[in-house]
Amino acid sequence: MRNSASADTRMVNTAKVQSAIAMIWRRVPPELKSLFILMQKESAALHSSIFPDYKYCPHRSKRKRRDDAMDNEE
Repeated sequence: MRNSASADTRMVNTAKVQSAIAMIWRRVPPELKSLFILMQKESAALHSSIFPDYKYCPHRSKRKRRDDAMDNEE
């Protein structure tokens, strides 16, 4: 129960931070945004030159859902 409440609080705080960042980003002048986009492209090019075979492959958690565990007990 405590971990659940803590996780909920973190989600709310994360949502507030993300909203604030989005509001700030909308107010940033286009010249500054283009600078960040250029830096991102340079960083991506550098990364691909250092790691030419890299491919993003996210892995799902192997934890079972609580519902699945309950079904198996019955």
